[in-house]
Amino acid sequence: MQINQAFLDGKGSVQIAEELKEEGIPGWNRESKWRASTIERMLENEKYKGDVLMQKTYTVDFLTRKRMKNEGELPMYLIEDNHPAIIERDTWEAVQLEKERRIAFVEGTGSKKMTFNGDDYVFFGKVICGHCGSAFGRRTWHANDPNARRHVWLCKNRYVKGEKRCRVKNHHVNDLDLAPAFMQALKELLNQNNIKKWTEAKEQADPLLNYKLDQFIELAKSHQELSDYQPELVRRFLERIVVEDKQTLRFHFLDGSVVEMKANRYAEGWKNRIK
Repeated sequence: MQINQAFLDGKGSVQIAEELKEEGIPGWNRESKWRASTIERMLENEKYKGDVLMQKTYTVDFLTRKRMKNEGELPMYLIEDNHPAIIERDTWEAVQLEKERRIAFVEGTGSKKMTFNGDDYVFFGKVICGHCGSAFGRRTWHANDPNARRHVWLCKNRYVKGEKRCRVKNHHVNDLDLAPAFMQALKELLNQNNIKKWTEAKEQADPLLNYKLDQFIELAKSHQELSDYQPELVRRFLERIVVEDKQTLRFHFLDGSVVEMKANRYAEGWKNRIK
């Protein structure tokens, strides 16, 4: 597994660590014991792109040799191209931009995080209320008949007391609707023949957007049959789903496109419209 690529493809450090352990890939100590904190340090380490940052730590007591992390107490010095790089500089820069994007997204929506382990959780943290901007949570609606129970997505602020409470009623989405609606939206986006637009956008794109645009172009050129739902497509291409009401979903993709999905009737077929 290429750790940086897995991160840019939407996986989190916990999931990457677990997959490395499952694959039996050894670490620096020749053991396949990976932790999320190890992955985080590797993603941030500038040495992988060939640079070295001097004076990350400093000695506070020369007798005990106690060292502390430098958090601005002393200047740090970056030496570029100090040694052969392991990964491309643009890839490393894209990872840092993706980390910043995820932090800003979580802070802006009130999500606990936006990467969850397992294919059953790819929409967690990405379903957003179109009225108050809060993240949706998945709940189970119970019924006397166990077969009638279902998972629905609701605004987390719907049940918050006080001024922050979201006042919109009947504002929920059936969990079973998300995957087919996403696939329909992605198909519509690919059918718009955006390859030329994406290629031209790469000229002014930062490393992260450049990486994502390459993925959109590759998917469009591959003519991949998108008949079945694929969770990895959510990780790679979807930025968020904005829920305006239970019949209107706006899919925001990582190239900046927005595809609006309209339901004829709840839990039935979807019609789409691209913006």
